[in-house]
Amino acid sequence: MSDTTAAPDVVPGRMRCAKCQFELTRVTLYVNTGEAGAGGNETEPCPNGCGPLWPVTWEQEARSCWKTSEALFDRAKAAEDALEALRAPGLRAVGATTADATDAGLPADADVDAFLSDVRAELVRARAKFPGDRIMTVALAEEFGELCKAVLDEPAANVRKEAVQTAVMAARVVLDGDGSVREWRALKGLDPIGTTATKEQQS
Repeated sequence: MSDTTAAPDVVPGRMRCAKCQFELTRVTLYVNTGEAGAGGNETEPCPNGCGPLWPVTWEQEARSCWKTSEALFDRAKAAEDALEALRAPGLRAVGATTADATDAGLPADADVDAFLSDVRAELVRARAKFPGDRIMTVALAEEFGELCKAVLDEPAANVRKEAVQTAVMAARVVLDGDGSVREWRALKGLDPIGTTATKEQQS
């Protein structure tokens, strides 16, 4: 079995071609436990014939996620501006009351409770099906990207589904931590993430 332990500054299982920017995400399936984890970071030829695939560092991943988020934000902002231009002037009145907000279709308390209930149920399911704390930050970034895509291109049901998934991954980053960046944060003198890690540090 190959060593899949990545250096603390490398995203486990994430590879990229420096020339064509092709990206590969390796996943290891553990048959005995039914779990999935990050694959290794061994170099291999780019399928486009450009050269080797190199491990992606956390800094490169963060910059790439930020660039993608900016592009998706620009698209969402443009769509919002176009929608605002189509709205009747009377609907843009300042000082709307609670009743006005309800009439405008803003979430009521029951809607908020229902959404948070979905997040809680999915969090319990995800923790049971995918235990552990590896590559949580990468998974959160991917879920956020899928949410943005759903907002721009997919039905409302898909938007809600991706919003729940994104909220679940955000919760897991806070509650479970991210073992992939534990050493990275320690090297930078940062406190650990996750409920368990925080309790261990305080004990």
